[in-house]
Amino acid sequence: FGSSHFCFQGQSAQVGELSLQGSAVEVMPPSSALRRLNVITHGVLASGASTHVRGPSVRTVAASDEYRPSRVLFTGGAGFIGSNTLIHMVQTYPDVTFVCLDNLSEGSCMANLDPIKGATNFVFVQGNIASEATVRLIMEKHKVDTVMHFAAQSHVDRSFVRPIIYSETNVMGTAVLLKLAHEMGVGRFMHISTDEVYGESLGEPRDENAHFLPGNPYSASKAGAECLVRGYLESFNMPIVIV
Repeated sequence: FGSSHFCFQGQSAQVGELSLQGSAVEVMPPSSALRRLNVITHGVLASGASTHVRGPSVRTVAASDEYRPSRVLFTGGAGFIGSNTLIHMVQTYPDVTFVCLDNLSEGSCMANLDPIKGATNFVFVQGNIASEATVRLIMEKHKVDTVMHFAAQSHVDRSFVRPIIYSETNVMGTAVLLKLAHEMGVGRFMHISTDEVYGESLGEPRDENAHFLPGNPYSASKAGAECLVRGYLESFNMPIVIV
């Protein structure tokens, strides 16, 4: 993660594409391939700030207080990117509880989480994000106030063979998380998307203002999930960050 840190405090921070000065938000050009992981660890913004980094505009609500998450539901934490991020978070913020929900399907492995298996601020639950009963039980039991949503079926080639499973996990699973996060009034919802929603670049760089043009069942399911996230942002003004 380089010099990045998960910023819960302070009035000024650099957040990948976002430069936060009090309540002002400025879109900055992409900097490097590590930009996305940098944004992940900076993604919980100041309280009251509702920011959408995709699309033609960025809007924000002025912040008045610092946002301090205490109980985070972290989906897909046993995968490659998820586990590396989760380990960083658990070790860096011992006063924050991280509840990892993962179904341990292909691409996920409990061994990825060995560095934090004895951490007192880490809880692992094996389950499916598309199960509303499972997600509701976890969120109520652990009094979750923040969601970091990494879970996804992500193998492009396999999505051609099993497209329904990809839609069930990536679209329906995201729908379940959004519904319950809204009902329970979580303070932040971070959705991890993918550049593949923009399709093939053919050597030309794309930024967050580009139109969606998914080219396979996997990227189509991720685009569908992000459309749901945008819908909740617009309909309910939920405190959502899309990475």
